[in-house]
Amino acid sequence: MSDDQVTPHPPATGRFGSVVPGGPAHEYPSEGTLRVVKFAVGPLDNNVYLIASDDEAVIVDGASDPERILSETKRIGARATAILQTHNHFDHTGALSRLVAALKVPVLAHPADPMPVPTEPVEDG
Repeated sequence: MSDDQVTPHPPATGRFGSVVPGGPAHEYPSEGTLRVVKFAVGPLDNNVYLIASDDEAVIVDGASDPERILSETKRIGARATAILQTHNHFDHTGALSRLVAALKVPVLAHPADPMPVPTEPVEDG
C-alpha cells in the first residue's frame, strides 16, 4: 500500500460504535425488540457482539475475557442462548471454553473451521 492509500475508517466516536478494551459498550439504535451491543476485549482489541431480542441473546465471538462477556450479557438483561463463531483464529476463541462451561449453550460454527470446543454446524444457505 502506498503512502497515499489509506484504509477508510469511521470516526472513533460512540456514534459509530467505536469501542476499546475495558471501555464502555456501545449499543446501536434498537430496531423494535432487536438490540445489538458491541464491546472490545483482550490485548488484540477484538470486538464481541451481543444480538438480543427480548430477554435472549446470541454472543458473537467468544474472543477473550469471559468475565466481561458474561457481565455485559447480564448488564443488558439477556440470557445467552448460543455463541456464534465467525472463525477459529485464537484471538476469537480464547474465551470459548469458559463461556461454554458457564452458560451451557451451543457454539455455532462452520464445520470446516475447527474450534476448541464441540460445535453445531452453520453452513451456507
